[in-house]
Amino acid sequence: MSKTGYGRDFEVVQRLRPEPVTEREQSAQSAVQDIDFDIFKHKMHMIALEGKETTMKLGASTAMRFGDVAFGIFTAQGDLAVCATGIYHHAVLGQIPLKYIVKHWTDEASVGVREGDSFFYNDPFYGGVHNADMGLAIPVFHGDELICFVGAAVHTGEAGGTEPGGVITSARSKYDEGMLIPPIKIGENYRLKEDLLTMLAAMTRDQRTMILDIKARLAAVRIAQRRIQEVVADKGVDFFIGALRKTLTVTGQAARKKIAELNDGTFRQPRFLDSLGTAPGLTKINLTVIKQGERVLLDFSNSSPMAMDRPINTYFQGLIGLTMVYFCGWLFHDLPANNGLLEALDWKFPDNSLVNAQGDVSTSLAPLTQICFTQGMFLCGARMTYSHDPSRAVAAWFSGFAIPNFGGLNQKGEPIADLTPEINATGCGARYDQDGVDAAGAFFATMSDCADIESTEEDRPFIYTFRSLFNNSYGHGKYRGGAGVGFGLMVHDTHGSRQRWDCLAATPSPRLLFSTYTTAI
Repeated sequence: MSKTGYGRDFEVVQRLRPEPVTEREQSAQSAVQDIDFDIFKHKMHMIALEGKETTMKLGASTAMRFGDVAFGIFTAQGDLAVCATGIYHHAVLGQIPLKYIVKHWTDEASVGVREGDSFFYNDPFYGGVHNADMGLAIPVFHGDELICFVGAAVHTGEAGGTEPGGVITSARSKYDEGMLIPPIKIGENYRLKEDLLTMLAAMTRDQRTMILDIKARLAAVRIAQRRIQEVVADKGVDFFIGALRKTLTVTGQAARKKIAELNDGTFRQPRFLDSLGTAPGLTKINLTVIKQGERVLLDFSNSSPMAMDRPINTYFQGLIGLTMVYFCGWLFHDLPANNGLLEALDWKFPDNSLVNAQGDVSTSLAPLTQICFTQGMFLCGARMTYSHDPSRAVAAWFSGFAIPNFGGLNQKGEPIADLTPEINATGCGARYDQDGVDAAGAFFATMSDCADIESTEEDRPFIYTFRSLFNNSYGHGKYRGGAGVGFGLMVHDTHGSRQRWDCLAATPSPRLLFSTYTTAI
């Protein structure tokens, strides 16, 4: 790394699309028969699904336990080929840290990439969202040959910083946000390094959850590693390498074909935010979607400039990830969730803008800006697809969720810092012919769960006074959006002076599909 400096790598984050096919991959995938390929795809998805479920069962943080998990199998070059998730923005962001590892650490004598290694990362510059989203990945070898990576990206509820709970509403620069870890090796010879675990734990308020989440990710990827090695032993390493690459090839071809079936056109949906975090302020995300032939261009020209000293900036790669919430769940719902889908997507971001953060500005509240953008993506996508397949036209999901972030001691005297799971119980947008689904999940994590109340109360220092569908959290008309969940909490037995509560809330904002007017709230 010292050969190129110690700053952020601006080249590797541009490599969201699949890497060029190697000669080995080309010859190997051409030998894969269709029937064998279909069986392979199913088996690999089951391996990834087992990894996702294992991560959820072993994790300690709220998000990990209730579905904010993206579990992936990547090519040796770092491209995501197989993914089990409901949190689709990680489906195309998980390859950036791995491409960083391949680029910087493979041939670095002091680091290296070897059998039994494990790597950790949470810098949002490489992950794309915010620093509470953390990942762990391992290389998988056949003999001395690196054949793939396996990784799990999950939101852990505490990342340090000036406020608890992983979201820093008052951050003025990245130095207020806590942990910002580029991909580093935290394990060798199938063992985690205790000195580095101690360092990571010292950076957070909730050391137990931090370490348990890391170990949960590692346990899950090791299970997947064994399953992959069984496939290689049965079918051969050439078959595995070829079929994994073919998954990307076929997905990219299918995505372009699906886009080509839609009518060409330009779809505009400027979106506005009236908050800069802890202060009011008007900003614009100027989204224009241009569909031409077999490609879609996202143009963000004339969006607001970066918000200096405020935390709502986002890296461009984060918005590409949130684009895939719509692409994977709706437009390409019948295709595998991998970065082969990006073969059909182009993008244009202005420099030094709210949607293309640079320098040391804070991105802790990037999810707020990304939510605002995603509403526009849903609306543009619905208009783009309506004439071709109206059943896929869905209004933007309700996104007025409140997220109580807390930190301190729980009722058992243990340090904790996290958020509550009700973020995963928002209403689905209305369809053209029927209402949206109440408490359908989170728009960004459609396979997530908000947990039962008793599970949340067991190790959290509060009891619920109520939890039910939130009145007026939906649009009005012949067909309305689904209702989100509302709830009340009462804190107990926490030594109140040690407890801190914050709340991040986006204004409820359902939208009509074919109107410039917002619905009444």
